[in-house]
Amino acid sequence: MPAHPLVDKALIMRLLDELAEYRLSDEEVDLTLVRDGPVDLDLLAECKREHPFYGRQAATPPMGDRPLRPR
Repeated sequence: MPAHPLVDKALIMRLLDELAEYRLSDEEVDLTLVRDGPVDLDLLAECKREHPFYGRQAATPPMGDRPLRPR
């Protein structure tokens, strides 16, 4: 029996809360949720932008993309 797609915003936000406790990266969240079944990726991206942990994480560029400070 095929799994029902994950399309409930409140449920996605609760899942993001749980995954944030484990400090999973943005990419790890994608892999974790998609591995378990179909997910509305647009809704997932919207929820991650609104989530306190993942929204802040997206606002901070990765270490390799940060400009170097002059000494």
